[in-house]
Order: sequence, then structure tokens, then C-alpha cells
Amino acid sequence: MSAPHLKPRIRERLDALPVKPGVYLMKDSDGEIIYIGKAKVLRNRVRSYFQGRDTEHRAAILLPRHVEDIEWIVTDNELEALILEANLIRQHRPKYNVLAKDDKHFPYLRLTTGEAFPRLEVVRRIEKDKHRYFGPYTDAKAMRRTLALAREVFRVRDCELDLAKKRLDRACLSYHIGRCDGPCVDAITEAEWDPVVRQVALFLEGRDRELVWQLRREMEECAADQRFEVAARRRDQIAALEKMHVAQRMDLGEHVDLDVLALSREGRWACVTKFAVRGGAVLDRSHQIVKCPLEEDDAEVMERALVDFYPEGVQAPPPEIHLSAIPLDRELLEEHLARCAGRKVKLQQPKQGDSFKMVRMALANARMLLVEHLAHLEHRNRVSQSVAELQQALGLPDPPRRMVGFDISHLQGTGTVASMVNFLDGRPAKQGYRRFHVKTVEGIDDFASMREVVGRYFRRLREEEDDPPDLVLIDGGKGQLGMAVEAIRAEGFPEQALLGLAKRIEEVFLPGRSEPILLPLHSPALKVLQHVRDEAHRFAITFQRSQRTVTVASSWLDGIPGVGPAKRSLLLQQFGSVARIREASEEEIARVVGMQLAGRIAAAAKDERVDGNSTPEA
Repeated sequence: MSAPHLKPRIRERLDALPVKPGVYLMKDSDGEIIYIGKAKVLRNRVRSYFQGRDTEHRAAILLPRHVEDIEWIVTDNELEALILEANLIRQHRPKYNVLAKDDKHFPYLRLTTGEAFPRLEVVRRIEKDKHRYFGPYTDAKAMRRTLALAREVFRVRDCELDLAKKRLDRACLSYHIGRCDGPCVDAITEAEWDPVVRQVALFLEGRDRELVWQLRREMEECAADQRFEVAARRRDQIAALEKMHVAQRMDLGEHVDLDVLALSREGRWACVTKFAVRGGAVLDRSHQIVKCPLEEDDAEVMERALVDFYPEGVQAPPPEIHLSAIPLDRELLEEHLARCAGRKVKLQQPKQGDSFKMVRMALANARMLLVEHLAHLEHRNRVSQSVAELQQALGLPDPPRRMVGFDISHLQGTGTVASMVNFLDGRPAKQGYRRFHVKTVEGIDDFASMREVVGRYFRRLREEEDDPPDLVLIDGGKGQLGMAVEAIRAEGFPEQALLGLAKRIEEVFLPGRSEPILLPLHSPALKVLQHVRDEAHRFAITFQRSQRTVTVASSWLDGIPGVGPAKRSLLLQQFGSVARIREASEEEIARVVGMQLAGRIAAAAKDERVDGNSTPEA
């Protein structure tokens, strides 16, 4: 096989390649790293890219024409090269490598065993410390459910107090509602806390059979010693864990610990699903969406997934991992996983039996999740098209990927509030929503109210040095838009793009333009603007109504001696509205606040019924 014509710099670098293991970094004409790989022998592997189109390595078809320089890092062995390659890919995100979707850092649960009274928290990175890490959790919802269950069942604390140095005079709410055992007020000792930490670790490791056996033994011992309160708590913990098993259990019929990984691909996208089988039952399901720009073989995608699913320093992988596709460097990966686990780990591809059925089930899940992801991409592309149309219709220099919308709401001039909604690529991004109490305007003055809230928002952007949105939408016509323009320019954003959308005939007003723009009624660009405007209106109305409910409740309940903010909140939480509190019997109210206060509330309600001037239901 004759090598094609090589650029002088590439020929020079190929001649200098060492006959050692390591990692190679390929760069383009701008000096950007476009591909990172590992090699048992750097000279052989890197040269294979430049030996012609009939090479077996698919990347060699695409890479040579883009590569202008090659660098490498020599390692002592191929295992070190495997770990270094994974770290460098995460750091540099090369264009032509297999990448996890969005290259995001999946969350971990950290049990802070390196501090007094360890707690459980969510983190994004693994640090070299004395704490224990569990994950990564590719399904954030599943991670939050696990965290919530651990805190509920084991009462592990969630505060950030340094209990080696500090104690509190009063316990927090978590202690009073039975969600924490109160180490902050010395209600429990470190010796008593340690078993809780061990139980949480067993739970997060998936060793639930062992955990339930321990809890059942403690329950029987406590019952025999007549410590019935502790025994009842162990009973409740066992019940919660067994209820979880009923919801998750798919039994293999034997007591085995293993993981199952299955890969499904479609074009440049792939999904790897992982089932964690502990004690013969599937206790956890997670997945990872990866992009494969080079259309790499399934074996290479599976190799990357194994490295990502089992990072060093986290809980050990099980003794067996069953796969739908065996990676090329099987022995190397087994060595890496064995080092993580401190024991032998075997990779295999079952062809029959229960394990084969489990792989097929994981594969079906991977296909389903991949179809959902591709459908989501298709929808996002359609939304992005409407954003592009909006850019063209308004003559904006860039697509308005991030838009915010403002609206004002009040009740006959009282209780004026405002809302701001946040949209990304034409869809609501609710973590960016904001609510405002209008502070400087009295009566009905939507223009002045709009100026205040828009000014406050942009003032905060300026003070915190945040980036402004691509487009601001004001619910209203020329008047509201003019006030918003003044406020934004006063805060130092003279180039901010914004518009007003009037409801009457959906007129679009732009700053400095006397005549409105009328977009076609079925235009995707207008649909996006209407969605932002309607969502801002809904959010403002919801906030205004909630404030009105609080005001009505305060005006009646606060007039009753003995009813303060805490009692008022408790009553509203229990009964739902002021009208229902009035209609409740004295006995029903007493179950919430006691007989003495219930008598006053019932008497106040009776007086209003006699006077015939009850406040409308909140």
C-alpha cells in the first residue's frame, strides 16, 4: 500500500513518532485539536491514518485532509494512555471524537465521609478527597429520587454546617419534621451517626438485600429490648426499601451482581443504556446519548461508554459486565475496570440465557431512548427554523436564540406585579423566569410599571456583568415599548434588540419605527412571539392572583388574636382557602391549631356570617 502525498510537516512528525504507548493529538490549520486517540504503539497507530483510503480505520478517510500538525504524550503503558485519552477528550472536546451529548458533566452523589456527621449532596466533579462518590447519574430525575429517598429513609442531613466547629441553639425544620436526627443540636452522637452513614453507602451501592437484612436484625433486637420507637423506625425503613423493589424489580432468578450495557445507533447518534443488576434484580437504569462524528465502529463507542460509566474514584464496577458489543481493547478495559474495583472484572457478550434476554431488553430501551432523542432533535430543528425566520422578519444581525418577555398585571390598580419569562431556541426555559413587585408606581400606570421592572432587570444584568438576551419582547404597543427603551438605554444597553407586540391585530412595534410590522398570521415567526407574549401574560396573572389570595387571607386571619404568619400559613395549607376555614367546624380547626385558638377563629367566622359581609373566597 503506497502512502499518498504527505504535507512536509506531517511527514516530519510521522518520522519522529516514538515506538511507545501514549496519546496523540491531531490539529488543524488554526492549531485547534480536532482528534485525540490512544495507541499501544504511537508510530504504528498514527501512521495508519495516512496509508490510503483502503485502511480499516474509518477515521483515516476523513482526518488526513484536515490534519496540519500532530503532537503526542508518551505514557508508561496502554492503560495510562486509556485514562489520559478520556481526560483530554473531556477537556478539549475535539470535533471528530465520540462525545457524550453536550459533553456535560453528569451529576454524582457525594457522601462526605471526610467530615464530622457526613451528609449527602449533589456534585458535578470528582475531587481527590476523603469523601465517597456514587454515580455518574445520567438520569437527573432518577438521581433526585435516589437522593430524596436516602434523606427520607435514613434521615441523613442536608445542611452545610461544619459540625466539627459549630453547633446551633435551635434545630432546623428538618429535625422537627423527622427528616434529620439533629446532630447540629447534639441530639445524636457521632458513634450513633456512623451506622447511618454505612447504611446510606449500602443503599447507594445497590446492596439492598444486605441492607434490609441488617435493618431487620436491628428491628428484632430493638423490639426484644423494648425500644419500640427505634424498632418502628427500622420497620418503616424496610417497608420503604421493599416498596422501591416492587416498583423496580425485574428478577433474573438468581443472586447475581452485574451490569448490562447495550448500544443502539442511528446515523451519527447512539444511545448506550446501562442496567445495574444487584442480587438478581434490576435496581437502576441509566443511559448516555453520544454523538459519533466519524461513524466509528460500535466497539469504539462501547469502549468510550465503559470509560465514562466507570470513572476512577467512584463506586466499584460489579464482577461482570454484559455487553451488546465487545470493545476492541477488551483486555485493556478489563485491566482498567479491575484497577477501579480492586478485583477482577469480566466483560462478556452473552449469546443465550437470562443474561442474553437482559441485554435484549437493555437494547430495546436504548432504541426507544434514541428514537425519543432523534424526535427531540427534529422538533428543535423546526423550532430553530422559526427563530431563523424571526431574525429575517425583524432584520436582526443574529438569530434571537434567547428571548425574554415582560408583562404587567394588576387588579383595578392595586397589587401591581410583573413577570419576565425566558425562552431559549423558541422554547420556555423556566429556570430563567422572574417575578416582580412594582414598588414605585401607584394606581394604574402600565407605562411607568414597565419602565421600572425592565430597568431593574437590566440594572441587575449590568451589576452582575451578565450577558443580555438576544431579544426583549414587551407586551403592549408604542407606549410600553418606549418606556422599556428608555429604561434599557439608561442602564447602558443602547444596542439591545427589543419589540412590542400589541394584542389587537398582533402588530409588531420596533424602536424608532412609526409604522408597525404585520407578520402573516400563520407565520412561524409570529407564533414564536405569541408564545412568549402569552406565557408572560399567564405567568403575570398567576402571580397576581397568588398575591391577592395572600392579601385576602391576611386581611381576615390577621385580625384574629393569636393568628400570626406561621398559624396563618398552617391553616391555609390545611384548608386551602379562607372560605373553607370559615366553613370548617371548631373541632376540625382545633386539630390544626388547638382548641383555644380554634374557638376564636370559629367565633370570628360566625360573626362575619351574622353581619353578612364575608370576604369572597380566596
